[in-house]
Amino acid sequence: GHSPKRGAEEVHGKKIDKTETVTQTPRKLQRLLDASAKCVEKPAFEGLVGFLILANTFVMIFETQYMGLTSGYQTGLPLVEENPRETWPGAKDVFIFLDRAFTIAFTLELAFRFFALRCTIFKYPMNWLDIIAVAVSLLQWAVESIPVNPTILRLVRAARLVRGIRFLK
Repeated sequence: GHSPKRGAEEVHGKKIDKTETVTQTPRKLQRLLDASAKCVEKPAFEGLVGFLILANTFVMIFETQYMGLTSGYQTGLPLVEENPRETWPGAKDVFIFLDRAFTIAFTLELAFRFFALRCTIFKYPMNWLDIIAVAVSLLQWAVESIPVNPTILRLVRAARLVRGIRFLK
């Protein structure tokens, strides 16, 4: 039989020479990466993310309704008799808070997914949608006075809802 040369070791099924400089993932880190990858693939994780997407959708629906009522009141639309700022006191602050909370949650979810999947995250189109949606949310937050129509930014963020397709598997 063929015996490995002195100083050779098998790593991930490949024989390497110990004298070569080899970048290895330490075992504890590799176990953490493997566990993270398994966690990301579990239905419970997907369910939690799905719940957050659904909750964010409802918040966006209520925010859109509030903005519509506010515009209707300001333009004198007969169907909107009361000022929404008075009938929904503090709503604007609540929507800002919830938008930022969801932005943080989706940023953490994407960061965890990236940690777990590393570069393979880029192989799946749904992840690209997530990356774009989170980037737009972070950009919108970072630059409050973006000279872009906010409706367009909301539509891009709403595209995140398309992620729900993965639950139809």
